Amino acid sequence: YLEELSKLPEKLRKAYWEGNWDVFEGQFFTVWDRQKHIVEPFELAPSFKRFRAYDHGRENPACCKWYALDYDGRVYCYRELYVKGLNVDQIAVEINRMSSGEVYDYSVADPAIFANIGFTDKFGGQTIAETFARHGIMFLPASNRRVDGWNIMHQYLYWNENTLPRLLFF
Repeated sequence: YLEELSKLPEKLRKAYWEGNWDVFEGQFFTVWDRQKHIVEPFELAPSFKRFRAYDHGRENPACCKWYALDYDGRVYCYRELYVKGLNVDQIAVEINRMSSGEVYDYSVADPAIFANIGFTDKFGGQTIAETFARHGIMFLPASNRRVDGWNIMHQYLYWNENTLPRLLFF
């Protein structure tokens, strides 16, 4: 039976032999392992570099994640906001509430939030980025170079028996 399980495709083998049900068809980052990538929360050193990353959505969820970089080059995702159906002003208020008392080296967001969609000039409206800036949240445009991003994610998620992952989640 074990010999037959060992011959299964990677995703089925991980599920049936290793009992790893975090795998699914179409999964891109197959190196993900709950045992390796999730850590117990701990108090972050004040000197760790902190940054935020934001992906906008209203009908689709908006997501903001908070990260800290330690002295060994490991990145910890220590907080997340994942909401649906809120206006930009509401999201900004919540991000500010959740960020209270912290200082960030930078915050990045999908470049689409900087787009002027036409009516903003004509009718005096603001871009999404300008609305966040009005609330004191200054985003830089993130890179949309997907292949580069995938390579970096693979690099940071990678682990083996001798190497710990460089991206960890509370």
